Amino acid sequence: MRLIPCALLLLATSAAFAKTESKDFDAKYVKSFVIENMQGDISITGVTTPRALVVADEVKFPEDCILDVKQEGTEITAKVDQKSFMRKGDCKVNFTISVPPNTNLEIKLGSGNLTILNGQGKIQYKVGNGDVNVDGDIADIDGKIGSGKTTVSGLKGKASFFAGSGTHKITYAKVPSKGELEIKTGAGATDVLLPADSKFALDAKIGAGSVHNEIGETKSAKFKITYKAGTGDLNINKN
Repeated sequence: MRLIPCALLLLATSAAFAKTESKDFDAKYVKSFVIENMQGDISITGVTTPRALVVADEVKFPEDCILDVKQEGTEITAKVDQKSFMRKGDCKVNFTISVPPNTNLEIKLGSGNLTILNGQGKIQYKVGNGDVNVDGDIADIDGKIGSGKTTVSGLKGKASFFAGSGTHKITYAKVPSKGELEIKTGAGATDVLLPADSKFALDAKIGAGSVHNEIGETKSAKFKITYKAGTGDLNINKN
């Protein structure tokens, strides 16, 4: 009798139980979306359809993993958890989500990539390790990442970004008359793209690196760019 190696047997068993689950909700009652995921990619798209949709692809999902997707009032929550404290973090789920564009988003992700398209509501995210890509009509965003690349387009309001290590590319469609863009990074360069006629004050503190400002600052401006970095250049250019 030919014996199958244990590692291959476990892989086959895991693959056999991998599945995809989906739930849909009446979009007119959706105002906010909260998601907590241990590992896996999250893709959120703002759409103008009658139904909001959450699709969960359970890539790695042992028996003690828990997936809970529900709606309470105007808030949808999607959470991945694991009963075993000894093996916390074994669950891996990829999410594909469609919600109304003006939905407020609150996202916690251990490791994996986060993509948000056509976002128009308030966005908050915390990602341990992975890249973040956001594009939309964004008036309020607060993002924190342990390590990875951050790319955000379509900004028009206040924004705050933190990274332990990684690069930032931040693009404003329109600079507001007042507010702040705050960027803090341990190590990594940052590119900020603004309309050519933008008015802003600048406060940059860098341990090792330089500042290049193609537009020039207006010290009396009520919109402020604050940049703090251990190591990393700041480049402010016309978009």
